[in-house]
Amino acid sequence: MPQSAGPEPGLLAALRRISATLIEIVQLRLALIGNELEQEKLRLLQSAMGALLALMLLGAGVVTLSLLIVMLAGEAYRLWALAALTLIYLGAGGWLWHRSCERLKQTGGPFAASLAELARDRDTLQPPG
Repeated sequence: MPQSAGPEPGLLAALRRISATLIEIVQLRLALIGNELEQEKLRLLQSAMGALLALMLLGAGVVTLSLLIVMLAGEAYRLWALAALTLIYLGAGGWLWHRSCERLKQTGGPFAASLAELARDRDTLQPPG
């Protein structure tokens, strides 16, 4: 009877250590995901604020420059100046819109590091063969 009771505490202790290790791995991965979420949130907020300020200042500059160009153009060329400026603005806006859409389609995502760590954990825990 004492011999059968001896391996159980060792087995139970080993199972507890394994489960503690697995819980620690999961906890670390969740902490990594949380850090990545926080970094992504800060990056997006900073980018949005910078973009809004830049758009406001660029818009004011474009309006002022357009008025200057139209005023400097001769009386007969003001309509042509407005048409040229309109085509330039529409072309640049279309190009920027297309570029933004292409950037959104790129892969990688905000959780690339977490997914790589989880894949490495899965590969480590799988039996060889």
